[in-house]
Amino acid sequence: MPHRNPESRSRFRRLWLVLSILSATAIQAASPAELVITQAVATGTEITAYIAVRDESGAPLTELDPTRLQATIGAHTATVDEAAPFAATGEGVLTLLLVDVSRSLDAARFARLRQALRTWIDALGEHDQAALITFGAQVQTRVPPTADRAALNAAIDQLAPTDDRTALHQALATALTLGRQRAEGLPRRRAILILSDGLDDAPGGMSADEVLARLDEGSVPILAIGFGQTRDRAQREAGLANLGRLARRTGGFLIDATAGNDPGAAYAAMRERLHAVTRISLQCADCIADGRRQRLRIGLTTPAGLTLDDGMDVRLYPVSAPEPEPTTPPAEISEPDTEIVPDTPPEPPTAPVETPADIPLDGLARWWPYATAAGLTLALLLVLLWRARAKSRAAQRLDPTSAAEPSPEPLSALVLDPPPIPKSPAKPQPPSGPAIQVAFMNGPRRGQSVRLVLSPAALFGRAPGGAAGTSLAIPEDDEVSARHARVSLSGRTLILEDLGSTNGSWLNGVPLSAPHPVREGDVLRFGQTELRLTGVQGL
Repeated sequence: MPHRNPESRSRFRRLWLVLSILSATAIQAASPAELVITQAVATGTEITAYIAVRDESGAPLTELDPTRLQATIGAHTATVDEAAPFAATGEGVLTLLLVDVSRSLDAARFARLRQALRTWIDALGEHDQAALITFGAQVQTRVPPTADRAALNAAIDQLAPTDDRTALHQALATALTLGRQRAEGLPRRRAILILSDGLDDAPGGMSADEVLARLDEGSVPILAIGFGQTRDRAQREAGLANLGRLARRTGGFLIDATAGNDPGAAYAAMRERLHAVTRISLQCADCIADGRRQRLRIGLTTPAGLTLDDGMDVRLYPVSAPEPEPTTPPAEISEPDTEIVPDTPPEPPTAPVETPADIPLDGLARWWPYATAAGLTLALLLVLLWRARAKSRAAQRLDPTSAAEPSPEPLSALVLDPPPIPKSPAKPQPPSGPAIQVAFMNGPRRGQSVRLVLSPAALFGRAPGGAAGTSLAIPEDDEVSARHARVSLSGRTLILEDLGSTNGSWLNGVPLSAPHPVREGDVLRFGQTELRLTGVQGL
């Protein structure tokens, strides 16, 4: 039997130890360490969530076992029907590109930014779309959601850093509004992509807290690239901290590219992380789709027995049932020489009506005594009535203080009921119920505030109609349609809906493509008239 060298056995043990350590490290690295809900979309009681799961090294894990996932919506348990890597679903992504056109970027960096944006547009997939929003002193939607790469690139070529102010927070609110809209043909998966220094210096603009208040509810993830130029280190770090806080609140993240000169690498990293998620299909049979805000929580049990979880608020709106298609009645087929007689119920037999000529004489003899008695009774009543009147006149002649009695009324007036006394019309009561307060932001009525009762909806237009206190007429704006838009209630949520107007309705600078929730602080635009929703009462 060959004798094994002790030194050889020692090398073998060391090699086995190294392999064991490497294997354990690999297994540990592949174990989930973080779970983040990046987006949740509800359709009735069915919810589609997109979650990002990463291991301790930060590498994405998209192949998840559905049996290890748990979900709740409010107090109800939801079932996990499917868990699939996003890349395998065939879905597209709607990317909302926010571009800072203030002078915070010099011309050279802005040129590199334009090139990075073109690269992003050229890499759009078959089902992807993008929208272009610029912000400086004002926020403008340059290109609404589209798959037209030529239109997007043409708009990007026209961009230049020209403004002295940066309305960052208003731009994020506009992108959130656009990202939450639903319309036929738009991808369900959304993301806001922004390159900024995180500083907002627009006078009278939205604050960071106002934006944060909008981020919890079924939010759209913010993918932020920090690209500041300010020399003040404390100010630069404060801006990046603000940008990172906003991004993380939505399930997004921040890449600090301050030290680099090429944003293209940061955009490439963003694209990779945007697609490294898992799509989860949930069903909540016990949930009620009433529009109320509820907490969605998704948990993942790791092989080591640990539970990772994250939460996001969603609203379950009822799904309107499609109208039934009209049915065409079958054509009647008539046979030749055949008369079609409609099925009509037989008429009831009518009793023969006797005419005076048909009444026998013995019948007249039978009814004659009754007729005579009725005539005598009537005559007696008339005599008694005449005598009572005569006595009354005599008494009046004997008593001169008595008031003159009016002349006797005809017999027909004594028998008929007196006419009813007409009642004065009731004063219309003002409408009551939940109400909104809107203020004009421009035009001849700038600063004017109007209270509108939602009974059942507040109407807007040149001649909207509706009861007093429930509609706002804007006759001075020729671009406003007669019945332009309305705000109604769905549960406890305000819904803005365009009523087929000629020029459309806008919400926070974004064209309204479908009914959309609104809240206090939102800006509504009909034609050239801008209204701010300044208050909500009774909800």
